[in-house]
Amino acid sequence: MRRVFWLNEHGVLGEAVCEDVFWSDGEGMSICYFQPSKGKRVMVKSSRRPRDPMFEVGEMAQVLYDPGRPTRAVLVEDRAESVGGYRAVMYIFFAGATILAIVGVIKALV
Repeated sequence: MRRVFWLNEHGVLGEAVCEDVFWSDGEGMSICYFQPSKGKRVMVKSSRRPRDPMFEVGEMAQVLYDPGRPTRAVLVEDRAESVGGYRAVMYIFFAGATILAIVGVIKALV
């Protein structure tokens, strides 16, 4: 997660092309390649998804990468999903804590 936040602040935006899709145990993963401004072609993988892969072969994707170390890269769409997933968990815990606090106050008053 730190890498995602660091790339949000310091990363360079580029374009990648999905060249392969990998399936394992019912989960799909897109394998994309991009060319940094300086250097060789670099591979970036999406996270595994229980449904269709993030990108199909031939589709374009946006990538955020560290210009000093282009292998430190993340697909923009993947970044949004992972941050959204963490937010969802945070909201669930917040709702649970709120409910427990209300129940505690009610018990204290009764």
